[in-house]
Amino acid sequence: MDFYSGGSLFVHLRMEKRFSKQRACFYAAELVLSLAHLHSMLSMYRDLKLENILVDSKGHIAITYFGLSKEER
Repeated sequence: MDFYSGGSLFVHLRMEKRFSKQRACFYAAELVLSLAHLHSMLSMYRDLKLENILVDSKGHIAITYFGLSKEER
């Protein structure tokens, strides 16, 4: 498992209270692309919450905790 030094998106939002429009759009775009990729692989992610979205040292996000994920057949 990779190390994400930025912590979770939950922690960032709690510390900053709100994100700028530009930053929120950036995170939303990366999240949509991530979920679209999972969908294209017939995988369903079922535990989407801020605590399960990690931020790396460059500010990009990664979805974690696939314990509740389901593969469609």
